[in-house]
Formats: sequence, C-alpha cells, structure tokens
Amino acid sequence: MLRDRPQCDQPAPGTGDLAGRGQQLRACPLHGAVPRRHALLITQDALGLPFQPELGGSGEGMLTCCLVIEELTRVCYNTSYLLVMTWQPFYAISHAGTAEQKERFLPPLIRGEIKFSTANTEPEAGSDMAALKTRARPVPGGYRISGSKVFASNAAAADYFVTFANTDPSAGGKGITAFIVDANADGVTVDAPEDKIGGRAIPSCAVTFDDVEENRLGAEGQGFVTAATCFTKVRPLVGARAVGQRLHPTRRQRRARRDRPPAPRNHRRE
Repeated sequence: MLRDRPQCDQPAPGTGDLAGRGQQLRACPLHGAVPRRHALLITQDALGLPFQPELGGSGEGMLTCCLVIEELTRVCYNTSYLLVMTWQPFYAISHAGTAEQKERFLPPLIRGEIKFSTANTEPEAGSDMAALKTRARPVPGGYRISGSKVFASNAAAADYFVTFANTDPSAGGKGITAFIVDANADGVTVDAPEDKIGGRAIPSCAVTFDDVEENRLGAEGQGFVTAATCFTKVRPLVGARAVGQRLHPTRRQRRARRDRPPAPRNHRRE
C-alpha cells in the first residue's frame, strides 16, 4: 500500500520498479507503443489496482491509485495516460453494469486481455453530455446507435467502447443512456489517430457508429449519472497526472543545479 506522500526526488513506496520500467518506454515509437506500455502495466499488476478483489483486483483506494499515476507520470506521461484510460471504463461498468456485464468485462480488463475506450465527446456538443446528438433507438432485443464521436482515447487499440447516446431528445440530460459497443461490430468506423501535440503514444480517434447494435449499460435515461460518476472518479487521477508532470522537470532542475560547477565569483578591481 502506498500511504506516504513521496519526497520530490524519491519514488513512492512500492512504485520504484514500476516507475523505473516506465522510464524505459519514454522513447517508444508513437502509436505502436500501446502494446509495450500495456504489457508493462500487466506485468506490474497495475491494471487491477482499483478493482474489487472478488474480480481479481487489488481493491486499492483512490490515494494509492493517485500516487501510482503521479509516479508513472514523472517518468512517462503516456504510460500513466494509458492506465487512466483503462480505469475510466471500469468506473462506468462497476457503477452501472449488471452482474453479468461486470463478470464478462472486468476480469478480462484486469488481466489485460481486452481494452476499452470511452467515446463521449462529439463534434458539435463537445463534452456537454446533455447536448449529445448521437441517437440510440430501441429495437427488438436491444438498441441501435448512430452518431459520431471525436477524441476517443485509445480507440485504435480498443476491443470495446463505453459510449453515450440520446434515447429521448426531449428529456435533456435525463434522456442520455450509456452503452457498451463491440469495436468490431458492423457499422463501427475508427478513423486514423489525430496528430496531437502531446500524449501522442495513446491514439485519439474519431469514431462513427452507423446503426450499430449495442448493449445498454445501466438503466435507460441514467447515462448522464453514469458519466458524472465515472468522470468524478477520474478527476483526482488527472490531478495526480498534473502533479507528476510538474515534479518531473523540478527533479531534473534540482539535479542540474546540484551537478553543475560553481559559478566564478566576481572580483572587484583594486
């Protein structure tokens, strides 16, 4: 367990090996680096940190998860980014999923056998969940979804999407429903990764759903609550990532000041 906040130049207890190996991945090629980072997280049993023990996880709390994210970010932003993107759909499924959905998706997610992407941002609505244009219409046996999403992190490597669609446009936020979509289903199109400024090793893509059959996640009309719960859980992790980014240059600056030769003194002329 990670209970003590680390000093600036010291890794948090129990994270030294994980952070050290993460540093080796900083020079990875861009989009091809996802499997290597994913393999590192599997080896270190990091994927299952917040998952319940009965699902095969470690059952760690938010403090531990934040410290791990902070330490990883100090040496490799993209590795911590991938870990947060793995945990984000976990929070959604653990909040709204049925017992069958949790048993089907969460243990393989912990073992690294499947990958998820969360697709919520839209070209016109942005991240305003109440204004989503993607529509889901009920059909016998389920729903069919049509619409477009952008900036879906890890979409190019995902096996499934957690996404959100409007089942009742007249109800505003209460008409939003969450779904799990198979990335290989007919009608799913994942565009080429965006040419981003940062976080380039984790591909962000536009995704189009064209009359795709999907599984509902949670009750109809409860998607806004599911999204809010999920994103609230993720916010401390994003904050920890920011702290890790700040500490990395600070550590380098302190080391540079320590190692550089002393500046010559200014001598007054007699």
